[in-house]
Amino acid sequence: MTFLKSHGFFYALTCSADKYVSWFTWIKLSNTIAKKRLMQLLSLVIPAYNEETRIYKTLCECSQILNGKINYEIIVVDDGSTDGTLPMVQRLSQQIDFLKVVALGKNYGKGRAVREGIRTASGDIVVFLDSDGATNFTAIFDILDALKNYDCAIGSRYLKASKARISLLRRLISRIFNVFVSILFGLKIQDTQCGFKGFRASTIKTVLDELTIDRFAFDVELLWRLSRKGYSIVEIPIEWEEKAGSKVSIIKHGFSMVKDLLLLRAREFFKRRAE
Repeated sequence: MTFLKSHGFFYALTCSADKYVSWFTWIKLSNTIAKKRLMQLLSLVIPAYNEETRIYKTLCECSQILNGKINYEIIVVDDGSTDGTLPMVQRLSQQIDFLKVVALGKNYGKGRAVREGIRTASGDIVVFLDSDGATNFTAIFDILDALKNYDCAIGSRYLKASKARISLLRRLISRIFNVFVSILFGLKIQDTQCGFKGFRASTIKTVLDELTIDRFAFDVELLWRLSRKGYSIVEIPIEWEEKAGSKVSIIKHGFSMVKDLLLLRAREFFKRRAE
């Protein structure tokens, strides 16, 4: 990649990763301009595990969408990748001042990665999203609009207004899991697992130290703890397309998530009994 620095802007002439080649402009807003024109700061948290072939394209697309519209930072949390993900984003972070990198050192799971990214975030608004680009990133602005009236705004693939290409098996298991979550935690949310969620920073940071699940069931615990504190949660329609190369095995990780949630409920039950 070739960067030219001129008058406070970085122009990236060529942005490529494996088969992907895209032309775009990285805009670096100076701190002075940002403070005058774009007061609100958005922190975009992206957990990544062995995403060498996709993370570059994701960063390009997010920056294209956000540049000049909002003051923002991007935090990539490397969850113990064994490929070239970490060196790639570290090199980029040395050239782009709005990109931060958190390296966990080993694979803990998406939940831990998101939590550590949020701890690093400086923004008034925190949005976390999956690095595979399954969700159309323009939904970030829908989340920002929703957060004017709600504490939490989460993407949902199952709203009538959503446009989601989902396999029949994924849809079936997702619906079964949703019923299980509703019974166990009382959450009236259609899609707890979509990897596209936004929060007021002052809201989500009140529950970070209470979260115990490190892997994919993290979303349920997060939403449950927020709802118990009385925070408002709204689902928003999104455009979503299932991507090849997913790290989630519907069967294997599905059983693991059920186990983690049953253990969480048991711990909370005995904790209340002890009190």
